[in-house]
Amino acid sequence: MQEVLEGETEARLTGPEVSPADFVAWLNSTFPVGVEEKDFDFNAGPEAVTKAALQRVRDAYDIKIKFEDPNALQSLERYTLLGAIDRLWQEHLYAIDALRHSINLRTIGQKDPLVEYKREAYTMFSDLMGRIKSEIASSLFRTSASITAFESFLRNLPQKLIHETPVSAMSTPDAGQPAALPLEALGDAAANGEPAAAVPERQLPIRHTGPQLARNAICPLGTGKKFKYCCGADGKTKVCTGAGAQK
Repeated sequence: MQEVLEGETEARLTGPEVSPADFVAWLNSTFPVGVEEKDFDFNAGPEAVTKAALQRVRDAYDIKIKFEDPNALQSLERYTLLGAIDRLWQEHLYAIDALRHSINLRTIGQKDPLVEYKREAYTMFSDLMGRIKSEIASSLFRTSASITAFESFLRNLPQKLIHETPVSAMSTPDAGQPAALPLEALGDAAANGEPAAAVPERQLPIRHTGPQLARNAICPLGTGKKFKYCCGADGKTKVCTGAGAQK
């Protein structure tokens, strides 16, 4: 976890594009810490931010292992580590095999295939090690020996307020009634207690209500032609629209 935090802090908080917001978003999506930008002193430097973030992560993991069975904790951690290594290593072998079959094409660009293979294979292996560490650090918080322990862990995590007024997924507006608008959308008149301008009604699609005709039926417009040669000549029209009579 410390190596992953140090790498992300170096990547997101150093260089020309420093983004504290991206670092906080990544930290909250990877670890269940529920932090905000105001929780860190970004002016103190990346090392201070890494130390503070690592302490938050350790506190969260201490909460997690408090509800786990001590006899199963070591096996659970070993299973998480080996599972991440095994899956990502298999993906790496497939990628290396594809590289080996395509590396000879580098001769077209006047490049030595052996040198190119060694260079790209080393880059892919370095990327593999980084992905393994990230996968392990994230998965340790998403595995548990029992559902009860996991639920107890989630209940004791620090909570962060996201919406002041949560909207229930079941409370959808009536199909025949216009949806309620926020006060800002109604303008100054609504804020002063005056009646707001009427919201325009939604236009419904126009539907044909004419009779459904067979392809070989005589067109009722009096043209004397079959429907398939008159109004239904386009092959799509199913009702008598008068298109044939206009022709």
